[in-house]
Amino acid sequence: MGFRTVLIFSQLGIALAFCLIVVLGFNNVIDTLEGPPSNLPKLVILNLHSQLLRYLLVAIIISVCLAIVLSWAIAKRASRSIESVKNFLEDLERSQSALEQYSHPNLIEGFAEFSGLSTHLNKLVLFFQSDLNAARHSAQMKQLMLDNISEAIMLIDQKFFIEYGNQSAFDLLGIDSENSIGLSLFEIDRTPSLNDIVKRCIETRKAQSDEILLDNVSKVVVSLAVIPIFQSFSSLSESKQQYLIVMQDISMLRKLQQVRSDFVTNASHELRTPLTAIQGYAETLLDKANGKKKQRQQFIVRIYEQAVYLSGLISDLLNLSKIESGSLQLNFETCKIADLRKKITNLFEPLFSESKMNFEWEIPDDPTEIYVDPELITQVLVNLIDNAIKYTESGGTISVLFQTKEDNIIFQIKDMGIGIPKQELERIFERFYRVDTDSTNKVKGTGLGLSIAKHIVLQHDGRIWVESEVGKGTSVFFSVKKGTAK
Repeated sequence: MGFRTVLIFSQLGIALAFCLIVVLGFNNVIDTLEGPPSNLPKLVILNLHSQLLRYLLVAIIISVCLAIVLSWAIAKRASRSIESVKNFLEDLERSQSALEQYSHPNLIEGFAEFSGLSTHLNKLVLFFQSDLNAARHSAQMKQLMLDNISEAIMLIDQKFFIEYGNQSAFDLLGIDSENSIGLSLFEIDRTPSLNDIVKRCIETRKAQSDEILLDNVSKVVVSLAVIPIFQSFSSLSESKQQYLIVMQDISMLRKLQQVRSDFVTNASHELRTPLTAIQGYAETLLDKANGKKKQRQQFIVRIYEQAVYLSGLISDLLNLSKIESGSLQLNFETCKIADLRKKITNLFEPLFSESKMNFEWEIPDDPTEIYVDPELITQVLVNLIDNAIKYTESGGTISVLFQTKEDNIIFQIKDMGIGIPKQELERIFERFYRVDTDSTNKVKGTGLGLSIAKHIVLQHDGRIWVESEVGKGTSVFFSVKKGTAK
């Protein structure tokens, strides 16, 4: 029933009650006046007049009371519906949880007009719920993307307080993500160059970028960009100016560039030395007036040796390039470790006899098998043993050992040579890299043996590492798969 209909019927009820009381009063008066008028004294007429007034007064009082009661009932019913809407809107103003938890089919109950309003309000709430869920899903997706990109992203205000940071930023700065929001950037990282760039961006209100070395635990080189985002969002007030900090770890890139630079330098040196020697000997030979026959023969031998060296260097470079690019075809098969011993012993026995070194193959002649490319693994052993020979003095001992660990066989090539400083260990597998000491500078070789061995082992899904102590020797370990073909 509609609100206006209730009011109309209430008013009609009050009017009918008023008329009924008046009619009853008049009927009573009429019954009293049925006698002859002459018989009615003046006092009776006055009483009748009073009685009529009392009926009218009672009718008015009852009508007013009835009107008050009905109005109160109608107002209470209406106010209860309006109060529920008010409470809902107040909850919504305080928190979005009211909108999320809303599930009433009829927020406003009662009159037909209010039921219609309730229907429209339900539709509006459902629309807002859908819009809120879409916004929340979009925010979650953006947060997921920000947390999983490699770039470090932070948002700070004009007072340098952190308002947001993704996980990459906290990892790069080495800080706790839960307790860092609200802290000053300068309290977390005191790198002077970082502070200078951020301050310069705030002062100039222009984007700034540079490469810096973070002065924290990580000690990484980063590409840094600081962007004032109020330039893109001009509606932000002065108090809401924010600055976006984007950092990318380029330490590995710079390291690779350094390796490339070192490679070019070392390769140029390795090629230039024999070429210079060949050129000098050739010029001497061309001068027919100088040199005896025996001396000229020595020069020819030297030219030949340098040419062989260059040929080996180029061959090693080509092989290394094939292995690194994955274009080298590996012929895997099951072979016994004992078979490798025969090849290695036959190859190095004359050299060990000449250099008066002891060679110990401490691997039992058992049927232990490995699944490898025999030729390439033999090359790994040759390169490592040859390298050990170069850095071990006459009378020293070189040992080849192995151990089984789960599904892997771990080979160990151990020498009693000069050893390698700890800070140099991570670079010894780089192409042409040599430890810079007087002893190593006298050693001949292409400088590619360890690099080739490393990449062959990696092609076998193995790993290679070094343990060394200066003055006591070096042990090179590498692992390959044990057993038969998969």
